[in-house]
Amino acid sequence: MSVFVYKQHNTLTTSAGTASFTVLIQQSILENILIKSATGSTTFDVKIVDADDFEILHYYDFTGLLNLEIHQLIDGNFTVTIENASADEAFSYKLKFYEGAT
Repeated sequence: MSVFVYKQHNTLTTSAGTASFTVLIQQSILENILIKSATGSTTFDVKIVDADDFEILHYYDFTGLLNLEIHQLIDGNFTVTIENASADEAFSYKLKFYEGAT
């Protein structure tokens, strides 16, 4: 079976140390997540929850860049939240999914 690789990227800005975005993906593997703050010294946490607010992943105390290969099955809406950012600034993100994998 062929595998389709889907990438999503964008920029968002924290307010009061928090920002989030929601993605709808059907039966895919979230392979990689990269979140980078505009300033290399900014610390932040990252949380991923599903549509029922069930916590899928939670990462703490990153400085400047989070770049993880995670291999997490995702099905439906999920929300990625940047929390406790030490500065309100722009964050860029990239997500890589594999769809159709068996």
